[in-house]
Amino acid sequence: MNPFDTETRHDLTLFIEAVNSNPNGDPNLGNRPRHDAETGHGVIRDGALKRRARDWMVAKGKDVLVQPSEDSLQARELQAGGEDVSTEHLKDCIDVRLFGHVATANDSHNQIWGPVQIGDATSVDPVDIETQALTRSLKTTDEDSGKGMGREHIVRYGLYRAVGSYSPNRAGDKVTEEDLKLLYQGLLRGWEYSTSSSRPEVSGVALGVVTHKNPLGNAPRRETTDLLQFGTEEEHPRSLDDYNRMEAKAPDGTELTVFEPYDEILEDEEASEG
Repeated sequence: MNPFDTETRHDLTLFIEAVNSNPNGDPNLGNRPRHDAETGHGVIRDGALKRRARDWMVAKGKDVLVQPSEDSLQARELQAGGEDVSTEHLKDCIDVRLFGHVATANDSHNQIWGPVQIGDATSVDPVDIETQALTRSLKTTDEDSGKGMGREHIVRYGLYRAVGSYSPNRAGDKVTEEDLKLLYQGLLRGWEYSTSSSRPEVSGVALGVVTHKNPLGNAPRRETTDLLQFGTEEEHPRSLDDYNRMEAKAPDGTELTVFEPYDEILEDEEASEG
């Protein structure tokens, strides 16, 4: 089966690791890493996952609607979709045709349902969040005393898991195999591409893609998204080496393909030939 086939269903399981980083801060809590206060498991919101994928698509030279720009989002909608904010024209942007979008320019509220849906990522095990004090001794203005205090929050180590899906009935006729390949690349490598001081070591680990023979599916998603797992006996895992990767047999009518960040099958043909 072809994991890039746009005319059938794919279920996705993504694993990301964070080392001495803040993979997704909560602005309501002083940018503290998001986590489940009851269980202690870390959380990365779905928007952050899609943001990294978009960053990668921009780096690959693709038209992306939702991205940092001097122009407002509404201005970009009008530029991409025309004065009537045509949904078909907006689909010329890869992120729109994959993730969907609700246009607000000219009060259009045109809605595009995207074939790719991704949920929040939750750490496989509880994470330890450390708060460190920072000091400043540099004067920024003549009146500044040159002294100040601040804080930064980091996750010492966390292995996060997110699940998602691709539904062909929402894809229309503009999604291509190249789009899916770029999506898989972005989910795995977008974190490294957009490294920052707050997340110096966040990277994709593995992406499991379960392809169904029937476009409507051959097995429940709760079964297919559990085929690829990482488990550990360590009480406080501190690296990927502390985990064992496990792959279960795919249900009848489905096939599991596991991608890693630099798999040749995900590379561009021109780059592979070079």
